[in-house]
Amino acid sequence: MPAPDIIFLNGTSSSGKTTLSKALQYQMEAVYLHVALDAFAIMFPLSKLGDQDLCASAEPKLREGFYRSVAALVGCGNKVIVDTVAHEPCAQRFKPLFMFFNVVYVAVKCPAEELQRREKARGDRSIGLALSQLPEMHSFLHYDVEVDTHEHNAEECAALIKQFIASSSCSNDALGAADAIVSDSRSLDRGAGRSL
Repeated sequence: MPAPDIIFLNGTSSSGKTTLSKALQYQMEAVYLHVALDAFAIMFPLSKLGDQDLCASAEPKLREGFYRSVAALVGCGNKVIVDTVAHEPCAQRFKPLFMFFNVVYVAVKCPAEELQRREKARGDRSIGLALSQLPEMHSFLHYDVEVDTHEHNAEECAALIKQFIASSSCSNDALGAADAIVSDSRSLDRGAGRSL
């Protein structure tokens, strides 16, 4: 099958998405841009980070800009690896933007104990951030493929994703038909989910 427009990596902080993104860039024959939510988050002025109310009001707009930027890049003919931490409310933003693109949704998983170890080792994340994100991280999306970055290294996880792409159809409706917004009644194909 042709390379998907978007490889959407969703997982908690410290789950290994960025390292996996770089491994995918190396292994995929097509050229993929790595577009990470973290790259947008660091655009926020450091002097304002202490204002919790301001940050809370800015976060939805930042995410909206992130997902719209991904859609714009793909609309211009680029292929994109999305590196993000997305919960259910986020899906209401990106699903309408991505619904006419070929997307592979990837759950990037890692055990809680390993997430805590990685947080302490990297030193640039609040301890407990990943665990706070974990409960609702993977309950709302139908994923095409799942990888565990504790069981497999980044290169192995990338190879599993590449293998899935080579053997399966991309998903255009990871939330199910009830959540699809299809203005022209276009028929959208869903790839068969598979856990690796």
